[in-house]
Amino acid sequence: MPCWQKISFRPLDSELMATMGYDALTLGNHDFDYGYDYEKKVLEDSGLADKVVVSNIKTADSGEYPWAQSMIVNKEFTTTGGGTATIKIGITGAVTPVLGSYTPWKDVLSTSDIVDAVEEQVDYLLDQEVDLIVVLAHSGFGTDEDPENKAQNVGYQLTLIDGVDVVCLGHTHKNSPYDNSYTTNTYSYSGVDPETGLVNGGDRKSVV
Repeated sequence: MPCWQKISFRPLDSELMATMGYDALTLGNHDFDYGYDYEKKVLEDSGLADKVVVSNIKTADSGEYPWAQSMIVNKEFTTTGGGTATIKIGITGAVTPVLGSYTPWKDVLSTSDIVDAVEEQVDYLLDQEVDLIVVLAHSGFGTDEDPENKAQNVGYQLTLIDGVDVVCLGHTHKNSPYDNSYTTNTYSYSGVDPETGLVNGGDRKSVV
């Protein structure tokens, strides 16, 4: 029997995840190491299935999106004058186009390019007149300013999308941007501020 068929989800994991108070989350490639059905159970048991945003995964048979492609969250803030203001935050997410390493997934799920999927959702969220757009991407900053289609690490390209204010990255286990003499000095990329770490800032700041 394959090892992933022996795995059972521990109730404590569900309880811990449920107490975190997530507004939204996206998934990573290793979330699918034990298969799509296993991941669905994890999210259902933790009560987080309706918090997931993944814009670039569809089911292979029906072509439907198993999770929300984006969502809008309203947050109330206290102003410097002591009043309150409600901020309408649009959130979308994406995962690396290559999913789990240990179980077959291509007959169950299909993936698309991260940047293309996020651009589509940003257009939708702007039409909804949100005040702020956050991208949750299980993707690295990238070692190429112009990567190929369906590249794994496209964080820099996400900061170039008009309307995006915040980009949250993962996957490569590195701070972003970074200077690594063994790989790439991403501080040399156009639009990266070496003092603040802001990437392609301006009137609407994109922060990684």
